[in-house]
Amino acid sequence: MPNFIELLALLRDFTEIHCPSFRSIIQAKAATLGGAENFLTTEPKVCLILLKYRKPDPCRPANPALNFTYSSCTFLPLQRVISDASEYRERIKESLEKSAGTREAYRVAHADDRDFVDLLPVMYSPQLGPVQLVHYPVNRTFGSSLRRDPTPTTVKLDLQFALKMIELGVVMRERRGRSKPGYMKNLGKKRSLEMRVQILQHRLAEVGQQPAT
Repeated sequence: MPNFIELLALLRDFTEIHCPSFRSIIQAKAATLGGAENFLTTEPKVCLILLKYRKPDPCRPANPALNFTYSSCTFLPLQRVISDASEYRERIKESLEKSAGTREAYRVAHADDRDFVDLLPVMYSPQLGPVQLVHYPVNRTFGSSLRRDPTPTTVKLDLQFALKMIELGVVMRERRGRSKPGYMKNLGKKRSLEMRVQILQHRLAEVGQQPAT
């Protein structure tokens, strides 16, 4: 089992790599609760994402996209999280205070963006080890086709797709305005995203999706 510092580095790599998929999960979850606008403007919320550390395969090179497995995603009142998280309370409050200026500047910069709702605090919490607090923009439109009025079926499909990508270690990235799947490949001491759409077609079919072309 990695130590605290090593786990923190693994967590940051994992959440950064899968940021597009996690944002899709958050948008889908918000859609099931009446839409991001109605949901986020009632009271301050935090999104809690629970993870489990995944031991690397000793027969394969280390893959940061497979550092953890997804457990659950839930929305909680921000004040409740601050009150209950006794071990991390001060760190959470400090992080919120330090990022206040940056968050407000982001809101001002996107004041004319009709699609933008707000910045949502997202707390990644592994079963063991450190937590990570980040902020993601949440929009009114939803999903890969930017649907304003998603149906339960489209919400379910987009959620299943994002969860499957994380499980498989598939990385989603924007290419020419479309989301495309790829994988992480270590090139020496640097990380590089290489797109292998053809290789991933059979995996995407498992969740009823086809990769963007």
